[in-house]
Amino acid sequence: MAVVIFGFLLRLFAGRNSLTENGVLLPGYDEYYHMRRILYTVNQFPDTLWFDSYLNYPQGLDITWPPLFDQICAALCLAFGQHSKAGAEMVASFAPMLMGIVAVVVVYCIVRELFDHKAALLASFMAALAPYYLLYTMFAALDHHCLEVLLSLIIILFVVMAISRQEKRYLFAGLAGAAMAALAYTWQGADIYLGILLLYAVVAMTMDLKEGKSGKETATMLLPAFAIAFILVLPFWNSSWLSSSFLGIGAMIIALCIMFALTRIVAKMRISWMAFPLSILILSLLFALLAQIPGGFFGASDVVRSGFEYIWGGGMIGKIGEAEPLIYDAQTFSQVAFSLLGLNILLSLGGIAAVLIFIRRSTGAKKQGRILLLIWTAMTIILTFGQSRFLYISTISMGLLISILFFYLLGLADSRLKEGKHKSPRILAGALLLILVLPTAWDAASFALNTPPAAAGDWQESLVWLKDNSNTTSFFASPQKPPEYSVMSWWDYGNWILYLAERPVVANNFQAGLEDAAKFYLSESEQEATAVLDARESRYVVADYSLIYGKLA
Repeated sequence: MAVVIFGFLLRLFAGRNSLTENGVLLPGYDEYYHMRRILYTVNQFPDTLWFDSYLNYPQGLDITWPPLFDQICAALCLAFGQHSKAGAEMVASFAPMLMGIVAVVVVYCIVRELFDHKAALLASFMAALAPYYLLYTMFAALDHHCLEVLLSLIIILFVVMAISRQEKRYLFAGLAGAAMAALAYTWQGADIYLGILLLYAVVAMTMDLKEGKSGKETATMLLPAFAIAFILVLPFWNSSWLSSSFLGIGAMIIALCIMFALTRIVAKMRISWMAFPLSILILSLLFALLAQIPGGFFGASDVVRSGFEYIWGGGMIGKIGEAEPLIYDAQTFSQVAFSLLGLNILLSLGGIAAVLIFIRRSTGAKKQGRILLLIWTAMTIILTFGQSRFLYISTISMGLLISILFFYLLGLADSRLKEGKHKSPRILAGALLLILVLPTAWDAASFALNTPPAAAGDWQESLVWLKDNSNTTSFFASPQKPPEYSVMSWWDYGNWILYLAERPVVANNFQAGLEDAAKFYLSESEQEATAVLDARESRYVVADYSLIYGKLA
């Protein structure tokens, strides 16, 4: 309970600057469009906004964000009787905090199931501190990634419980499947996390065969989970925001069936267990080759290929900060290597080694659960090197691994001292805990102390002025028809202008309209610039110092 209260207060403190005399000022960029969508959903519940004529003016833009996060926030607003803009902003701003606190509890439950109460307590404390997840779960951080992380953790918890509690394995498998579907309704990249379970299945089945068992238990636990997820996403399978998750889940069901069939063949023919992972490797290479064919495997290969290119292709460098690789040149390597984050990554490697040792010492369901935990934590850290956005989940993994490392080192020191007939001094435990926790705590404190809203100050004042001193545009609350004119801005600021000034924009943070925005700001003649403005029916142009002397310099 103390950890939960601490986590809540830390998130409230980190988001304190969003509480202003004029109401809530959201901290970042995407939060403004989430809030716009939440307000629409409050008034049209459960329907949400799927097309917005205020974006990519005058064409408008289809919204491909899955709706669950915005619908949950809207439902929370309605539960508290808030329909006004100010009231909905205030209530919705607490939703990320609540999701962050539930995530802390889920981390406790996972580690408690696989280790003990003490390790779980420290892991939950580290999760409460996790610096980058703190940014997504502080007050007013209205971004769906907070729910994405929570649901990913819930999936792992239910799968762990399905492994360790055989008498209720199908119940927990079903709950895991429901959480998988909820994740698909939250984020288009849900298959990234679900693919980790597929990797676990390969490892678990290989170990089963090595020990003379079949892979039946693993298959019959994961297949119902994926089947339920498949059924729950079926109603919207052809929607642009869900089709990739639908295809991914379907492909994983087929992959699990193939793996199960291979284990049966290997076991029945009594051939070496090594034939199974070798077969999986060959099939994976074959799939990778066939994935080069457009539309192969009913489009599933396209999803896999585009997913790998998106995460590992580096195509977002210089476009979207959170989608850039963690390290992509000498400068970013230096920034990470000589930072507290870099230190935590090194400590996490020690944590991985500690988990491996615990796995070797364990047997049965606990061993299987720890293998899953190891694969999940390692993969979330690896994903971070593809896109730095995954720091919001990998820092939780790092905290979890560091917690396990602490108790392993403490146990090691205690056993060595007992051999010499000495008691382990408390000062040793305290010093070790401080060394391992301090990097995370320092980063968390730094983030909590330095999180002013990005739009605070001149931007907010200027956009309020624009709203009060320009002609009001039509259809803002129900943006199905094109309004009268637009505002030209760099895409970074589009969501701010849309929400704070209530005016249509050419470009926004979804990269819509970015080509014309870039063409306008980089034009070398008045004629070229005005041609872009005329085509987009823009009456106002917005720029700031950082655009002129930073982004365009």
